Amino acid sequence: METGREATEQEEDVTRGDATENEVIDEEALARALALRAHPDAVPELVTGATVAEIVASVEPARAAYRRIAERVGGRE
Repeated sequence: METGREATEQEEDVTRGDATENEVIDEEALARALALRAHPDAVPELVTGATVAEIVASVEPARAAYRRIAERVGGRE
């Protein structure tokens, strides 16, 4: 079980720049949001990972899945 001091130390470890103690940055969520913004041609549910590297690695398969879906939908017209 964490003590109040340990929790505060962990918060301080993950804050960056001008962030206050209450503005903890979730790097994985930020990386996922940036990846999705940069690649709107990716299936969002497939852009996943527990680390930034895993999220980045998931982008290309998610884009490939999007292309396959788009081809199938486009072929039905």
